[in-house]
Amino acid sequence: VIERGLSAQYPALAAHHDTPLESFHGIAIRGPDGAWTGVLSLLGEQACTDNPTDRALLHTAANRIRQELARADDEAHLRERELALARQLTSDAIESLDAGLMMLDADDRILKLNTRYLELYGLPRDRDYVGTPLRDIVR
Repeated sequence: VIERGLSAQYPALAAHHDTPLESFHGIAIRGPDGAWTGVLSLLGEQACTDNPTDRALLHTAANRIRQELARADDEAHLRERELALARQLTSDAIESLDAGLMMLDADDRILKLNTRYLELYGLPRDRDYVGTPLRDIVR
């Protein structure tokens, strides 16, 4: 995409620059899933033509950004899977205890109860206690 005479077309954009903007070269950036993510652009103070070198530079930069987005997305998915596994292992370990276990936050709200704790204190299993103040179940 190439546009010329930007200052006249986009006064709000021009208001942020001391000199008139005369040209814009841009290329769409798409994420790993193909969805539009943004635009990589070159704004110029001089009118310019469609230059194959500039176009190639934009495409190279856009491809590099696309690769980095894909890498970051892959790393985020890996961290999510690792975190889910760690949570599951922790939950399984807590649930396998013979003792009743309750975890509280700094405000004495329940973070975790294992089944054994519910059994020992005769609390119903069909209720979610996460976030419940301790005082509400020890009355």
